[in-house]
Amino acid sequence: MTVIGKNHQSLWIATTPGTDYPVLTEDIDVDVAIVGGGLVGLSSALILAESGASVAVLESAQVGTGVSGYTTAKITTQHRRIFHHLIQHFGHEKAQLYALANQQAITYIEGVSRQHSIDCDFEYKPAFVFAQTDEHLKLVEEEIKAAQAAGLEMSFVKDTRLPLEVKGAAILPSQAQFHPRKYLLGIANAVVLLGGSIYENTRVVEIECEKSGPCSLKTKDGKKVKARDIIVATNFPIHNRDGFYFTRLRSSNSYAVGIRIKDKFPEGIFINSEDNGHSFRQHPIEGGEIVIVLDGSHPVGQGGDILARYQELADFARKVFDVESVEYWWTAQDTISLDMVPYIGRYTEGHRHLFLATGFRKWGMTHSIVAAQLLADLVTGRQNSWEELYTPHRLKPLATGGEFLSQGVKTVESYVEKVLPTPKIDVEKIQKGESAMGELGGKRAAVYRDKSDKLYEMSRECMHLGCPVNWNNAEKSWDCPCHGSRYNFDGKVIHSPTVKDLKPLSEE
Repeated sequence: MTVIGKNHQSLWIATTPGTDYPVLTEDIDVDVAIVGGGLVGLSSALILAESGASVAVLESAQVGTGVSGYTTAKITTQHRRIFHHLIQHFGHEKAQLYALANQQAITYIEGVSRQHSIDCDFEYKPAFVFAQTDEHLKLVEEEIKAAQAAGLEMSFVKDTRLPLEVKGAAILPSQAQFHPRKYLLGIANAVVLLGGSIYENTRVVEIECEKSGPCSLKTKDGKKVKARDIIVATNFPIHNRDGFYFTRLRSSNSYAVGIRIKDKFPEGIFINSEDNGHSFRQHPIEGGEIVIVLDGSHPVGQGGDILARYQELADFARKVFDVESVEYWWTAQDTISLDMVPYIGRYTEGHRHLFLATGFRKWGMTHSIVAAQLLADLVTGRQNSWEELYTPHRLKPLATGGEFLSQGVKTVESYVEKVLPTPKIDVEKIQKGESAMGELGGKRAAVYRDKSDKLYEMSRECMHLGCPVNWNNAEKSWDCPCHGSRYNFDGKVIHSPTVKDLKPLSEE
C-alpha cells in the first residue's frame, strides 16, 4: 500500500498550535459544568459566561482536537436533501424553524469572530448540492421546492464549474466556510477572559444528576465537580443511565484528503446529492489553497480495509483534479439520530439540570451553534422556539428509514461473534506495526505490536457495552462496530461513548 499523503492528520490541527490549559487537580463548584471542549462545549461556555454564569469546560484531550477538529467546516443550512424530509415528517412550520435556526448560526459565527478579533478565515460562499444522475436530479429539484417552502432562497443551476459531469445543482447563496480550530482557540480564550475555566486532559467518567438537582461529575483522577447544571457535549453521550441514547444513535466514519491542485478551485462549497457521494471545498493557505475532498461514509468499525478506502479517495481526487500533491488525510466521525434531526435538550423529560447535544448528521458547524444557544436558554430559563423541534424526547417512527434496522442487525451480529469460535493468536507471528484479533490464553484478545516491538495484549470487549472491537489499519485504532467507541492501539480511549480504556488481558 502506498503512502496516501504527507501528513496523516487534519488540516485544521496541523495548522494551529497546541494548547496548555491545566488539568483539573482539585474539586470545584460552578454554576455550569460542560463536558467536551469542541464547538458545542466552548460555544455554550461563551454564551453562559457572557450571561454571568460561572462555567467550567472539561476536555479529555486538548480543545478542538475531537470531532470539531476533523470536520470539513462548511457553515451551511444546505444539509444535502434535508428539507424534503423535514416537510414530509415534521411539517412546514418545523422545516422553517430548522432553516431559521441554522441560517442565524452563520451570522453568529461571523459576529463572534469580529467581536473577539478571531482570524479564522471566515468567508461567505455559495453552497451547491449537485446531481450526476437523472434520478438524483429529480431529488435535487424536490429539495429546491422544499427549501423554498421553508423560506430559503435556494434555486437551480445547470453548471457548478466543478470538473465533473453534472445534471444540475441546487444553489444556496451566502453560506460560509472557516478554519474551525482557529475559531475554537479564539472563543476558548474569550471564555477564560470572561472568567470561565477550561481544563484539558481531564476525562469525565461519572455523572450524577438528580432530576431536580443537584448535579456532580467525577474525573478519571477522582476529582469532583459540583454544578447546578451539566451539559454533555461529547458528540456521542457518555452518560448511559438516562435516555438510552446508544439505542437511538448511529456512529459514522468518513474520510478526507487535503490536496494541492494546479487549477483554481471554483467558487463555492459542494456536495453530491447521493447519500454517500463526495464533498468538496477549498481552504486558503500561504501560497495557494488546499482542496478538501471527502468521501461517503460507513458505520464505525465496519469499514474493512480503511487504508484501501483512503487510497481509493486519493485516486478519485486525481481523476477529478490535476493534483500536485496530497498534503493531508484524516477521518471524520459523526453521530446520526433516528429521524435525521439532532437531539438537543434535556437528557430525559424529567431532568431539569442535565442536558446534551448529539446526532448532528455531519452538519455540526451550524448545529453546534444552534445547540449552544438552545442549551444556554434552557439552562437560564429563557424561552426558545427551537426547543420542540430538537427535543430528544420526540417520536417520529416514520422518519427513521431502514438504515437503522440494518445497523441493528450488524450490532446483533457483533454480539453473536462473542460466543462463536475464534482463531488462536500466535503472537510470534505478529509483525511490528501489525495487529491480531482472536483467542489468547483462553480469552478473546486484541493484540498490537508497535514499531519498537512492544506488545499490547488487551481484552477485545469494548468498555461501553462489551461489543468486540475491530482493527482500523489506517488510524491504528480499535473501533467498536456497535456504538462507535474508539481506542488507540494501546487501548486508550479516543472517542465516546466509552470513558474507560480497554482492559489489559492480564486483568481479565
